[in-house]
Amino acid sequence: MTDEQRLSVKEKVGYALGDAASNFFFQFFGLFLVFYYTDVAGLSAAAVGTMMLVTRMFDAVTDPLMGVLADRTRTRWGRFRPWLLWMCIPYAVIGVAMFMMPDWSPNAKLAYAYVTYSAMMLAYTAINVPYSALMGVMSDSSQERTRLSSFRFVAAFGAGMLISYFALDLKDALGGGDDRVGFMWTMAIFAVLSVICFLITFKTTKERVEPPVSESSKSVWADFGLLLRCSPWVILFFVSLFNLTSFMVRNGAQIYYFKYVVGDESAAKWFMTAGMIAAMVGIALAPRITAILGKRTAMIYMSGIAAVINLSFFILPTSEYSLLLTMNILSALIGAPAGAIIWAMYADTADLIEWEHGRRLTGLVYAGVLFAIKMGVAFGGAFIGWLLAWYGFVPNEDPSDKAVLGIRIAFAIVPALISFLAVISLLMYRLTDKKVIEIEEELKVRRSACEDGA
Repeated sequence: MTDEQRLSVKEKVGYALGDAASNFFFQFFGLFLVFYYTDVAGLSAAAVGTMMLVTRMFDAVTDPLMGVLADRTRTRWGRFRPWLLWMCIPYAVIGVAMFMMPDWSPNAKLAYAYVTYSAMMLAYTAINVPYSALMGVMSDSSQERTRLSSFRFVAAFGAGMLISYFALDLKDALGGGDDRVGFMWTMAIFAVLSVICFLITFKTTKERVEPPVSESSKSVWADFGLLLRCSPWVILFFVSLFNLTSFMVRNGAQIYYFKYVVGDESAAKWFMTAGMIAAMVGIALAPRITAILGKRTAMIYMSGIAAVINLSFFILPTSEYSLLLTMNILSALIGAPAGAIIWAMYADTADLIEWEHGRRLTGLVYAGVLFAIKMGVAFGGAFIGWLLAWYGFVPNEDPSDKAVLGIRIAFAIVPALISFLAVISLLMYRLTDKKVIEIEEELKVRRSACEDGA
Protein backbone atom coordinates (compact mmCIF):
# COMPACT_ATOMS: atom_id res chain seq x y z
CA MET A 1 0.00 0.00 0.00
CA THR A 2 1.48 3.37 -1.06
CA ASP A 3 1.70 6.36 1.23
CA GLU A 4 -0.71 8.17 -1.09
CA GLN A 5 -3.37 5.52 -0.49
CA ARG A 6 -2.87 5.26 3.29
CA LEU A 7 -5.56 7.26 5.05
CA SER A 8 -4.90 9.48 8.06
CA VAL A 9 -6.83 9.02 11.29
CA LYS A 10 -8.36 12.46 10.71
CA GLU A 11 -9.74 11.40 7.34
CA LYS A 12 -11.01 8.08 8.68
CA VAL A 13 -12.81 9.83 11.54
CA GLY A 14 -14.16 12.45 9.15
CA TYR A 15 -15.53 9.77 6.85
CA ALA A 16 -16.95 7.81 9.80
CA LEU A 17 -18.97 10.82 10.96
CA GLY A 18 -20.99 10.50 7.76
CA ASP A 19 -22.28 7.15 8.95
CA ALA A 20 -23.03 8.65 12.34
CA ALA A 21 -25.14 11.18 10.44
CA SER A 22 -26.96 8.42 8.58
CA ASN A 23 -27.51 6.38 11.71
CA PHE A 24 -28.98 9.22 13.72
CA PHE A 25 -31.89 8.54 11.38
CA PHE A 26 -31.48 4.87 10.51
CA GLN A 27 -31.16 3.69 14.11
CA PHE A 28 -33.91 6.02 15.26
CA PHE A 29 -36.24 4.65 12.61
CA GLY A 30 -35.27 1.07 13.37
CA LEU A 31 -35.92 1.44 17.08
CA PHE A 32 -38.93 3.73 17.17
CA LEU A 33 -40.63 4.36 13.83
CA VAL A 34 -43.10 1.46 13.82
CA PHE A 35 -43.77 2.10 17.51
CA TYR A 36 -44.39 5.79 16.73
CA TYR A 37 -46.82 4.94 13.95
CA THR A 38 -48.81 2.46 16.06
CA ASP A 39 -48.63 3.68 19.67
CA VAL A 40 -48.32 7.45 19.09
CA ALA A 41 -49.94 8.19 15.72
CA GLY A 42 -52.59 5.50 16.17
CA LEU A 43 -52.14 3.71 12.84
CA SER A 44 -52.89 0.00 12.63
CA ALA A 45 -49.92 -2.36 12.70
CA ALA A 46 -51.02 -4.10 9.51
CA ALA A 47 -51.35 -0.79 7.62
CA VAL A 48 -47.89 0.29 8.73
CA GLY A 49 -46.36 -3.00 7.66
CA THR A 50 -47.97 -2.77 4.24
CA MET A 51 -46.89 0.86 3.81
CA MET A 52 -43.26 0.05 4.52
CA LEU A 53 -43.27 -2.66 1.89
CA VAL A 54 -45.30 -0.91 -0.80
CA THR A 55 -43.25 2.29 -0.72
CA ARG A 56 -40.05 0.37 -1.37
CA MET A 57 -41.09 -0.54 -4.90
CA PHE A 58 -39.85 2.86 -6.02
CA ASP A 59 -36.35 2.04 -4.74
CA ALA A 60 -35.98 -0.56 -7.48
CA VAL A 61 -35.70 2.45 -9.83
CA THR A 62 -34.36 5.30 -7.70
CA ASP A 63 -31.44 3.50 -6.05
CA PRO A 64 -29.71 2.25 -9.22
CA LEU A 65 -30.45 5.55 -10.99
CA MET A 66 -28.74 7.39 -8.14
CA GLY A 67 -25.76 5.08 -8.50
CA VAL A 68 -25.54 5.78 -12.22
CA LEU A 69 -25.95 9.52 -11.61
CA ALA A 70 -23.24 9.56 -8.94
CA ASP A 71 -20.82 7.62 -11.15
CA ARG A 72 -21.34 10.23 -13.88
CA THR A 73 -21.15 13.30 -11.64
CA ARG A 74 -18.19 15.59 -12.41
CA THR A 75 -17.33 18.48 -10.06
CA ARG A 76 -14.21 20.05 -8.61
CA TRP A 77 -15.05 18.16 -5.39
CA GLY A 78 -15.22 14.78 -7.10
CA ARG A 79 -18.07 12.42 -7.96
CA PHE A 80 -19.51 11.53 -4.59
CA ARG A 81 -18.54 14.18 -2.03
CA PRO A 82 -20.69 17.00 -3.46
CA TRP A 83 -23.89 15.04 -2.83
CA LEU A 84 -23.22 15.24 0.91
CA LEU A 85 -23.18 19.03 0.63
CA TRP A 86 -26.22 19.27 -1.63
CA MET A 87 -28.50 16.83 0.22
CA CYS A 88 -27.74 17.12 3.95
CA ILE A 89 -30.33 19.84 4.70
CA PRO A 90 -33.23 18.34 2.66
CA TYR A 91 -32.43 15.00 4.31
CA ALA A 92 -32.69 16.55 7.78
CA VAL A 93 -35.89 18.52 7.08
CA ILE A 94 -37.76 15.50 5.71
CA GLY A 95 -36.63 13.37 8.64
CA VAL A 96 -38.21 15.79 11.11
CA ALA A 97 -41.37 16.04 8.99
CA MET A 98 -41.92 12.29 9.43
CA PHE A 99 -42.48 12.89 13.15
CA MET A 100 -44.85 15.82 12.69
CA MET A 101 -47.92 13.66 12.15
CA PRO A 102 -51.02 15.94 12.01
CA ASP A 103 -54.08 15.11 14.10
CA TRP A 104 -56.13 14.10 11.06
CA SER A 105 -58.45 11.22 10.27
CA PRO A 106 -56.86 7.73 10.20
CA ASN A 107 -56.80 7.60 6.38
CA ALA A 108 -55.31 11.09 6.11
CA LYS A 109 -52.64 10.23 8.69
CA LEU A 110 -51.77 7.09 6.77
CA ALA A 111 -51.48 9.13 3.56
CA TYR A 112 -49.15 11.57 5.37
CA ALA A 113 -47.04 8.63 6.52
CA TYR A 114 -46.84 7.30 2.95
CA VAL A 115 -45.72 10.68 1.54
CA THR A 116 -43.15 11.57 4.22
CA TYR A 117 -41.72 8.05 4.48
CA SER A 118 -41.33 7.84 0.69
CA ALA A 119 -39.69 11.27 0.58
CA MET A 120 -37.32 10.24 3.37
CA MET A 121 -36.22 7.12 1.56
CA LEU A 122 -35.61 9.15 -1.61
CA ALA A 123 -33.47 11.65 0.32
CA TYR A 124 -31.69 8.74 2.03
CA THR A 125 -30.85 7.36 -1.41
CA ALA A 126 -29.56 10.68 -2.70
CA ILE A 127 -27.11 11.13 0.15
CA ASN A 128 -26.22 7.59 1.17
CA VAL A 129 -25.44 6.08 -2.22
CA PRO A 130 -22.70 8.69 -2.78
CA TYR A 131 -21.55 8.47 0.85
CA SER A 132 -21.20 4.69 0.69
CA ALA A 133 -19.49 4.82 -2.72
CA LEU A 134 -17.00 7.33 -1.37
CA MET A 135 -15.33 4.58 0.67
CA GLY A 136 -14.54 2.70 -2.54
CA VAL A 137 -12.56 5.61 -4.02
CA MET A 138 -10.73 6.94 -0.95
CA SER A 139 -8.13 4.14 -1.17
CA ASP A 140 -7.26 1.35 -3.59
CA SER A 141 -6.27 -0.98 -0.72
CA SER A 142 -8.79 -3.59 0.46
CA GLN A 143 -7.01 -3.75 3.81
CA GLU A 144 -7.25 0.02 4.25
CA ARG A 145 -10.91 -0.01 3.24
CA THR A 146 -11.58 -2.66 5.90
CA ARG A 147 -10.02 -0.36 8.50
CA LEU A 148 -12.05 2.55 7.15
CA SER A 149 -15.22 0.45 7.35
CA SER A 150 -14.45 -0.32 11.00
CA PHE A 151 -14.13 3.39 11.78
CA ARG A 152 -17.38 3.95 9.94
CA PHE A 153 -19.34 1.38 11.89
CA VAL A 154 -17.93 2.39 15.26
CA ALA A 155 -19.36 5.83 14.50
CA ALA A 156 -22.62 4.27 13.28
CA PHE A 157 -23.15 2.33 16.47
CA GLY A 158 -21.91 5.31 18.46
CA ALA A 159 -24.82 7.24 16.98
CA GLY A 160 -27.06 4.29 17.82
CA MET A 161 -25.78 4.35 21.40
CA LEU A 162 -26.67 8.03 21.75
CA ILE A 163 -30.15 7.32 20.43
CA SER A 164 -30.60 4.28 22.67
CA TYR A 165 -29.52 6.18 25.76
CA PHE A 166 -31.08 9.60 25.19
CA ALA A 167 -34.06 9.23 22.83
CA LEU A 168 -36.72 8.05 25.28
CA ASP A 169 -35.62 10.50 27.98
CA LEU A 170 -35.52 13.36 25.46
CA LYS A 171 -38.94 12.37 24.17
CA ASP A 172 -40.38 12.54 27.70
CA ALA A 173 -38.57 15.77 28.63
CA LEU A 174 -39.30 17.68 25.41
CA GLY A 175 -42.84 16.40 25.03
CA GLY A 176 -44.10 17.24 28.50
CA GLY A 177 -46.29 14.15 28.43
CA ASP A 178 -47.16 14.46 24.74
CA ASP A 179 -45.22 11.76 22.90
CA ARG A 180 -46.14 13.28 19.55
CA VAL A 181 -44.36 16.54 20.41
CA GLY A 182 -41.54 14.73 22.21
CA PHE A 183 -40.63 12.55 19.24
CA MET A 184 -40.70 15.57 16.90
CA TRP A 185 -38.23 17.65 18.92
CA THR A 186 -36.01 14.67 19.64
CA MET A 187 -35.78 13.95 15.92
CA ALA A 188 -35.01 17.65 15.30
CA ILE A 189 -31.97 17.46 17.60
CA PHE A 190 -30.58 14.43 15.81
CA ALA A 191 -31.32 16.05 12.44
CA VAL A 192 -29.12 19.04 13.31
CA LEU A 193 -26.34 16.72 14.43
CA SER A 194 -26.71 14.82 11.18
CA VAL A 195 -26.18 17.95 9.06
CA ILE A 196 -23.07 18.89 11.03
CA CYS A 197 -21.58 15.41 10.64
CA PHE A 198 -22.20 15.27 6.88
CA LEU A 199 -20.53 18.65 6.42
CA ILE A 200 -17.47 17.46 8.35
CA THR A 201 -17.30 14.37 6.13
CA PHE A 202 -17.45 16.56 3.02
CA LYS A 203 -14.66 18.78 4.34
CA THR A 204 -12.22 16.12 5.53
CA THR A 205 -12.33 13.42 2.82
CA LYS A 206 -10.72 13.06 -0.61
CA GLU A 207 -11.46 10.92 -3.67
CA ARG A 208 -8.30 9.22 -4.94
CA VAL A 209 -9.20 6.24 -7.11
CA GLU A 210 -9.87 7.50 -10.63
CA PRO A 211 -11.94 5.45 -13.09
CA PRO A 212 -10.47 4.22 -16.38
CA VAL A 213 -10.40 6.96 -19.01
CA SER A 214 -12.62 5.05 -21.48
CA GLU A 215 -15.58 4.74 -19.09
CA SER A 216 -17.78 7.46 -20.53
CA SER A 217 -18.44 5.51 -23.74
CA LYS A 218 -20.41 2.78 -21.98
CA SER A 219 -24.19 2.77 -21.65
CA VAL A 220 -26.22 2.62 -18.45
CA TRP A 221 -27.69 -0.76 -19.45
CA ALA A 222 -24.21 -2.14 -20.05
CA ASP A 223 -23.28 -1.09 -16.52
CA PHE A 224 -26.31 -2.90 -15.08
CA GLY A 225 -25.39 -5.99 -17.05
CA LEU A 226 -21.84 -6.02 -15.67
CA LEU A 227 -23.14 -5.63 -12.12
CA LEU A 228 -25.66 -8.46 -12.37
CA ARG A 229 -23.07 -10.79 -13.91
CA CYS A 230 -20.76 -10.27 -10.93
CA SER A 231 -21.78 -13.26 -8.80
CA PRO A 232 -19.89 -12.14 -5.63
CA TRP A 233 -21.83 -8.85 -5.72
CA VAL A 234 -25.15 -10.69 -6.22
CA ILE A 235 -24.43 -12.92 -3.23
CA LEU A 236 -23.54 -9.94 -1.04
CA PHE A 237 -26.76 -8.27 -2.16
CA PHE A 238 -28.77 -11.12 -0.66
CA VAL A 239 -26.58 -11.23 2.46
CA SER A 240 -27.33 -7.54 3.03
CA LEU A 241 -31.02 -8.08 2.38
CA PHE A 242 -31.22 -10.89 4.93
CA ASN A 243 -29.02 -9.13 7.51
CA LEU A 244 -30.98 -5.89 7.39
CA THR A 245 -34.34 -7.64 7.49
CA SER A 246 -33.21 -9.54 10.58
CA PHE A 247 -31.78 -6.39 12.16
CA MET A 248 -34.92 -4.34 11.57
CA VAL A 249 -37.31 -7.03 12.83
CA ARG A 250 -35.35 -7.45 16.04
CA ASN A 251 -34.69 -3.76 16.65
CA GLY A 252 -38.26 -2.79 15.84
CA ALA A 253 -39.60 -5.44 18.20
CA GLN A 254 -37.38 -4.39 21.13
CA ILE A 255 -39.56 -1.57 22.42
CA TYR A 256 -42.67 -3.78 22.19
CA TYR A 257 -40.79 -6.60 23.95
CA PHE A 258 -39.96 -4.44 26.95
CA LYS A 259 -43.22 -2.52 27.12
CA TYR A 260 -45.59 -5.48 26.72
CA VAL A 261 -43.61 -8.65 27.58
CA VAL A 262 -41.06 -7.55 30.20
CA GLY A 263 -43.54 -4.94 31.44
CA ASP A 264 -41.02 -2.11 31.78
CA GLU A 265 -40.53 0.17 28.78
CA SER A 266 -37.73 2.10 30.53
CA ALA A 267 -35.65 -1.10 30.79
CA ALA A 268 -35.18 -0.97 27.01
CA LYS A 269 -32.87 2.03 27.43
CA TRP A 270 -29.97 0.17 29.03
CA PHE A 271 -30.61 -2.96 27.01
CA MET A 272 -30.25 -1.05 23.74
CA THR A 273 -27.38 1.14 24.96
CA ALA A 274 -25.33 -1.80 26.23
CA GLY A 275 -25.84 -3.55 22.90
CA MET A 276 -24.60 -0.51 21.00
CA ILE A 277 -21.48 -0.22 23.17
CA ALA A 278 -20.72 -3.92 22.70
CA ALA A 279 -21.21 -3.51 18.95
CA MET A 280 -18.67 -0.67 18.87
CA VAL A 281 -16.12 -2.83 20.66
CA GLY A 282 -16.70 -5.74 18.30
CA ILE A 283 -16.44 -3.54 15.22
CA ALA A 284 -13.17 -2.02 16.45
CA LEU A 285 -11.79 -5.57 16.46
CA ALA A 286 -13.03 -6.34 12.93
CA PRO A 287 -9.70 -5.65 11.11
CA ARG A 288 -7.85 -8.04 13.42
CA ILE A 289 -10.54 -10.69 13.08
CA THR A 290 -10.47 -10.53 9.29
CA ALA A 291 -6.67 -10.61 9.26
CA ILE A 292 -6.85 -13.96 11.07
CA LEU A 293 -9.92 -15.59 9.51
CA GLY A 294 -10.46 -13.71 6.27
CA LYS A 295 -13.57 -11.65 5.56
CA ARG A 296 -15.84 -14.45 4.33
CA THR A 297 -15.05 -16.92 7.14
CA ALA A 298 -15.33 -14.21 9.79
CA MET A 299 -18.76 -13.21 8.45
CA ILE A 300 -20.03 -16.81 8.51
CA TYR A 301 -18.95 -17.52 12.08
CA MET A 302 -20.05 -14.21 13.54
CA SER A 303 -23.45 -14.14 11.84
CA GLY A 304 -24.19 -17.75 12.76
CA ILE A 305 -23.23 -17.45 16.44
CA ALA A 306 -25.15 -14.18 16.86
CA ALA A 307 -28.24 -15.81 15.31
CA VAL A 308 -28.12 -18.67 17.82
CA ILE A 309 -27.84 -16.19 20.70
CA ASN A 310 -30.77 -14.15 19.40
CA LEU A 311 -32.84 -17.32 19.07
CA SER A 312 -32.34 -18.00 22.78
CA PHE A 313 -34.41 -14.93 23.71
CA PHE A 314 -37.54 -16.88 22.91
CA ILE A 315 -36.99 -19.05 25.99
CA LEU A 316 -35.03 -16.74 28.31
CA PRO A 317 -37.01 -15.72 31.41
CA THR A 318 -38.03 -12.07 31.14
CA SER A 319 -37.72 -11.68 34.92
CA GLU A 320 -33.93 -12.18 34.69
CA TYR A 321 -32.96 -8.76 33.33
CA SER A 322 -29.22 -9.25 33.94
CA LEU A 323 -29.32 -12.43 31.84
CA LEU A 324 -31.16 -10.66 29.02
CA LEU A 325 -28.61 -7.86 29.14
CA THR A 326 -25.64 -10.25 29.08
CA MET A 327 -26.95 -12.24 26.13
CA ASN A 328 -27.67 -9.06 24.19
CA ILE A 329 -24.13 -7.82 24.81
CA LEU A 330 -22.71 -11.11 23.52
CA SER A 331 -24.94 -10.99 20.45
CA ALA A 332 -23.85 -7.45 19.57
CA LEU A 333 -20.17 -8.07 20.34
CA ILE A 334 -20.04 -11.11 18.06
CA GLY A 335 -22.50 -10.16 15.36
CA ALA A 336 -21.91 -6.45 14.78
CA PRO A 337 -18.48 -6.73 13.08
CA ALA A 338 -20.18 -8.53 10.19
CA GLY A 339 -21.92 -5.28 9.29
CA ALA A 340 -18.58 -3.49 8.93
CA ILE A 341 -16.83 -6.26 7.04
CA ILE A 342 -19.46 -6.58 4.31
CA TRP A 343 -19.00 -2.96 3.23
CA ALA A 344 -15.32 -3.61 2.57
CA MET A 345 -16.33 -6.72 0.62
CA TYR A 346 -18.53 -4.59 -1.63
CA ALA A 347 -15.54 -2.41 -2.49
CA ASP A 348 -13.72 -5.63 -3.41
CA THR A 349 -16.46 -6.42 -5.95
CA ALA A 350 -16.03 -2.94 -7.47
CA ASP A 351 -12.35 -3.80 -7.94
CA LEU A 352 -13.32 -7.16 -9.46
CA ILE A 353 -15.59 -5.54 -12.04
CA GLU A 354 -12.90 -3.02 -12.99
CA TRP A 355 -10.31 -5.81 -13.24
CA GLU A 356 -12.52 -7.97 -15.45
CA HIS A 357 -14.19 -5.32 -17.61
CA GLY A 358 -12.25 -2.06 -17.30
CA ARG A 359 -15.23 -0.28 -15.70
CA ARG A 360 -15.31 1.39 -12.27
CA LEU A 361 -18.93 1.15 -11.10
CA THR A 362 -18.47 2.21 -7.48
CA GLY A 363 -21.67 4.26 -7.30
CA LEU A 364 -23.78 1.55 -8.90
CA VAL A 365 -22.25 -1.15 -6.69
CA TYR A 366 -23.22 0.75 -3.55
CA ALA A 367 -26.59 1.80 -4.95
CA GLY A 368 -27.42 -1.88 -5.15
CA VAL A 369 -26.30 -2.29 -1.56
CA LEU A 370 -28.52 0.55 -0.45
CA PHE A 371 -31.45 -0.97 -2.31
CA ALA A 372 -30.85 -4.26 -0.45
CA ILE A 373 -30.66 -2.36 2.83
CA LYS A 374 -33.88 -0.47 2.22
CA MET A 375 -35.65 -3.63 1.13
CA GLY A 376 -34.44 -5.18 4.38
CA VAL A 377 -35.84 -2.19 6.25
CA ALA A 378 -39.12 -2.59 4.36
CA PHE A 379 -39.42 -6.34 4.93
CA GLY A 380 -38.41 -5.89 8.57
CA GLY A 381 -41.02 -3.22 9.19
CA ALA A 382 -43.64 -5.20 7.29
CA PHE A 383 -42.93 -8.39 9.25
CA ILE A 384 -43.30 -6.57 12.57
CA GLY A 385 -46.57 -4.94 11.57
CA TRP A 386 -48.06 -8.08 10.08
CA LEU A 387 -46.93 -10.32 12.95
CA LEU A 388 -48.38 -7.99 15.57
CA ALA A 389 -51.64 -7.77 13.65
CA TRP A 390 -51.79 -11.55 13.11
CA TYR A 391 -51.36 -12.20 16.83
CA GLY A 392 -54.04 -9.70 17.83
CA PHE A 393 -51.84 -6.91 19.19
CA VAL A 394 -53.71 -3.75 20.27
CA PRO A 395 -51.58 -0.66 21.07
CA ASN A 396 -51.58 0.68 24.65
CA GLU A 397 -53.68 -2.18 26.05
CA ASP A 398 -52.70 -5.13 28.22
CA PRO A 399 -51.55 -7.78 25.73
CA SER A 400 -53.23 -11.15 25.43
CA ASP A 401 -51.15 -14.31 25.71
CA LYS A 402 -51.39 -14.61 21.93
CA ALA A 403 -50.06 -11.05 21.44
CA VAL A 404 -47.17 -11.74 23.82
CA LEU A 405 -46.30 -14.85 21.80
CA GLY A 406 -46.30 -12.78 18.62
CA ILE A 407 -43.93 -10.21 20.12
CA ARG A 408 -41.59 -12.99 21.32
CA ILE A 409 -41.56 -14.54 17.85
CA ALA A 410 -40.83 -11.15 16.26
CA PHE A 411 -38.02 -10.45 18.72
CA ALA A 412 -36.26 -13.84 18.68
CA ILE A 413 -37.32 -16.47 16.16
CA VAL A 414 -37.90 -14.48 12.96
CA PRO A 415 -34.61 -12.49 13.14
CA ALA A 416 -32.59 -15.64 13.87
CA LEU A 417 -34.09 -17.62 10.99
CA ILE A 418 -33.46 -14.77 8.55
CA SER A 419 -29.84 -14.48 9.76
CA PHE A 420 -29.31 -18.15 8.96
CA LEU A 421 -30.32 -17.39 5.36
CA ALA A 422 -27.48 -14.85 5.25
CA VAL A 423 -25.04 -17.50 6.48
CA ILE A 424 -26.20 -19.94 3.78
CA SER A 425 -25.67 -17.23 1.15
CA LEU A 426 -22.14 -16.53 2.40
CA LEU A 427 -21.21 -20.19 1.96
CA MET A 428 -21.50 -19.60 -1.81
CA TYR A 429 -19.19 -16.54 -1.84
CA ARG A 430 -15.94 -17.35 -3.66
CA LEU A 431 -13.96 -14.09 -3.89
CA THR A 432 -11.06 -14.84 -1.52
CA ASP A 433 -8.86 -12.28 0.21
CA LYS A 434 -5.86 -13.68 -1.66
CA LYS A 435 -7.57 -13.06 -5.00
CA VAL A 436 -8.54 -9.54 -3.91
CA ILE A 437 -4.88 -8.70 -3.21
CA GLU A 438 -3.86 -10.01 -6.65
CA ILE A 439 -6.55 -7.85 -8.26
CA GLU A 440 -5.41 -4.78 -6.30
CA GLU A 441 -1.82 -5.15 -7.49
CA GLU A 442 -2.78 -5.57 -11.13
CA LEU A 443 -5.13 -2.58 -11.01
CA LYS A 444 -2.35 -0.43 -9.57
CA VAL A 445 -0.14 -1.39 -12.49
CA ARG A 446 -2.87 -0.57 -15.00
CA ARG A 447 -3.64 2.81 -13.43
CA SER A 448 0.05 3.71 -13.30
CA ALA A 449 0.40 2.82 -16.99
CA CYS A 450 -2.61 5.02 -17.85
CA GLU A 451 -1.13 7.94 -15.89
CA ASP A 452 2.25 7.53 -17.62
CA GLY A 453 0.57 7.42 -21.01
CA ALA A 454 -1.64 10.44 -20.36
